Amino acid sequence: MVQIILCLFQLVASPADISLQRYFKFTAEFISVLASFFLYCESSEYQDNNNGMVREALTQCWWETCSTQTKRDLMMLIRQAQRPNHCRFINGAFQPSRLMFVKLVKLAYSFVNFFKSK
Repeated sequence: MVQIILCLFQLVASPADISLQRYFKFTAEFISVLASFFLYCESSEYQDNNNGMVREALTQCWWETCSTQTKRDLMMLIRQAQRPNHCRFINGAFQPSRLMFVKLVKLAYSFVNFFKSK
């Protein structure tokens, strides 16, 4: 997050003070960091969507007519698929999603506006 804020600050605050080569370097670094974080958040959402599709498939597959052992196994899978399946870090304190990505971009821009006003 700090890297996003600092790169955005360099790009927005004083583009005339840095050389053109350095400006392109900061732009490329900013885009690559932002894209990598977006892909991470998007893959977490994709994982949760796939979990929802597995849950729907399991609940609509006529599992009640299967053998007892198969029912037991499918019930365990259904139980596991009912929980959200986002990537989580720090015991669930950090959970990347599209909403978190938007909040991070807004936070970075508000920091830049704060630094520009000083």
